Amino acid sequence: MAGLGAVGQKARQRAATPPVPARRGARGPADASVEPQPPPPCPGRGGEPVPGDWEIFRSLTSTELSPEEREAALQPDSSDPQEEICFAPHFHPEWVPLGLIEERLKKAFPAERRRFAVPTQHNVIDSLGPWSGVEADVWSRECGMKIQLLVHVRRERVAGRGGSAFRDMIERTFRYRELQLLEILALARHPDQGTQRELDRAGFAEADRATAARYAARLSMMIEVSGIASGPGAVMLKNRLLTDYMERGARGEDLSRLDRLLAMVNLLKARVKSRLDPDRFHEARELIEEARSLGAGIV
Repeated sequence: MAGLGAVGQKARQRAATPPVPARRGARGPADASVEPQPPPPCPGRGGEPVPGDWEIFRSLTSTELSPEEREAALQPDSSDPQEEICFAPHFHPEWVPLGLIEERLKKAFPAERRRFAVPTQHNVIDSLGPWSGVEADVWSRECGMKIQLLVHVRRERVAGRGGSAFRDMIERTFRYRELQLLEILALARHPDQGTQRELDRAGFAEADRATAARYAARLSMMIEVSGIASGPGAVMLKNRLLTDYMERGARGEDLSRLDRLLAMVNLLKARVKSRLDPDRFHEARELIEEARSLGAGIV
């Protein structure tokens, strides 16, 4: 882009080197879920899924809405038949199709004449009407921490050739959440000495650690076998996936034991988050410069 400074050039170079080789597919329709193929059954040994695991995994990672959920998405909780202005600069569509959200807004504000409604998903660029938006994680050198920026930009500007560098920056940042989940799973399976000491201080028994390691191993295998990380379902690879999987897999078991396991996973999450690597993110000023070159608004 004309006038792009050294900061922008650095951002381009970093965007061209994602932290993992696989790239996420474009955000597709909500029913474009990945259908993982389970490995040959070998329940109970090592990290192989046990009966029922694949059904749990599909339900936790599917982006497909049921007919009832689609119908519910079309029905706003309330409506204002007189309001003419709809101002929604920050909302997360998650995996709900934006077409359904469009219909929901029309029902909520039937008299609408002016609208500024921009989807701002975490590190995923989405578009509604003439606007595109994203809530981007960036590293603030001044604050010494990760912060979020809301970016609103004209759809045609970010979608065109001139927006390729910005799209690459967001794509690269999207991967950090998936990598963080994988680090939590790895730490549950093979805790380092520091983590072992912290688990000891917290009073977690060896049996709790072994159970958490088995859950983590089985979930890791299903993520790998399913290929979900390279498709639209990658949006479901969040830190809470391990705890959700444990809760579903432990139905009918001792709740006090489940509570210990969940507390242990929360400790592992805190350990991983405390090791946050600034190099996984673009610096705030890098992304701001690239967004401004597209004429974007930034909050």
